[in-house]
Amino acid sequence: MLNNKFFVRKLESFLFAPFKKRNWLYLWHYAKSYRLLYNIISNWPDDNIIVSLSMPFNNALFQRPQHLATELSKCGFLYLYGEQKNVVTYKYSETLIISDFSLINNVCKKLGKKPYLLLTTTSPYNLKQVLKLKKLGYKVIYEFIDEMSDEIHDSTQGKIILNNLNLIEPVLCIATSKHLLNILKDKYPQGRFLLNPNAVNLQDFCNNSSEIPVDMQNVIKDNKPVVGYYGAIATWLNYELINTLTKNRPDYNFVFIGSDFKGLHLIEKLPNVFYLGEKKYKELIRYSSLFDCAIIPFKDGEIAKATSPVKLFEYMCAQIPVVCTKDMQECYGYDGVFIAKDNTDFINCVDSAIAISKDENIKIKLLEYAQQNIWAQRAYDIKETLFNELSAN
Repeated sequence: MLNNKFFVRKLESFLFAPFKKRNWLYLWHYAKSYRLLYNIISNWPDDNIIVSLSMPFNNALFQRPQHLATELSKCGFLYLYGEQKNVVTYKYSETLIISDFSLINNVCKKLGKKPYLLLTTTSPYNLKQVLKLKKLGYKVIYEFIDEMSDEIHDSTQGKIILNNLNLIEPVLCIATSKHLLNILKDKYPQGRFLLNPNAVNLQDFCNNSSEIPVDMQNVIKDNKPVVGYYGAIATWLNYELINTLTKNRPDYNFVFIGSDFKGLHLIEKLPNVFYLGEKKYKELIRYSSLFDCAIIPFKDGEIAKATSPVKLFEYMCAQIPVVCTKDMQECYGYDGVFIAKDNTDFINCVDSAIAISKDENIKIKLLEYAQQNIWAQRAYDIKETLFNELSAN
């Protein structure tokens, strides 16, 4: 089973390398991973296998790629979650396998498998690589999840791929917001489309421990209302708005949680402002449950218009009123979610959100919205659309 050209090349390069450069542990992991993947993949039909290449699965930011992989693996798919330079394959579940993408690809090639390739706008592919996989028989699912902006990530290759969808011929084009869906339809009008916004995993944000995190104790000790944000502290936030808000409401405490992506220095250091650093995904509810109001203060512009904020539905699940800036188009239409037209209105909306934060009717409504926007349903919608496409053909 291990006697294939790719493995032989690996073995030869290893055996003929200088002894001190031989990584015996690497070769052992490679052989073990190859055997495991071969045995698993060989038992699955092509149309029930999805392959992706994304951020590390155990990244502190547990976001759409991990959520969709988890849920798609529960509804009839073998999900092969590819990472870069990771030859230690492990089974997250019987149907969700995390491994090195090139290793996954070589096993699929050896077995003659033609799986689905979930190609997102943040995947580290270039057009040549995608077309090579297509030539091998991979069926591309294109997922447009963010505005193509270098503020978010290097978008050079992503733009080239987006502009050449006619060469890739995706079997399904997914967009996470209506703004992105319109761009997709303009770029590839003959495509099959699915609007599939971000969502929430209910059990991660409905069940809260009563234990207060140590670094939140100073925040809540004086019984001020707590206004919170978690997510990237990045260039697409409106720091003029944030600083105006924190200075004009000294009787509120403001909590910021998340990785600093060149934005933290723009938040003025005030006695009522607390930056608590990055937290693991599973810890977020311990903090957000202490918020009286949550904010999503994006700058106006294309990034805001294109974004389906995961945190919106997570805040809803935690039953926290939310205040957003006016270009956050995916946040419109919900009771308990305030859309501010300018900085002054944003401050007033925060006041209004705090005023209703104990209202049981609002809490029930927010939880209902969360229950209508769960990752399991998003995965099911993708599955149904794919299988309907197969039936039509």
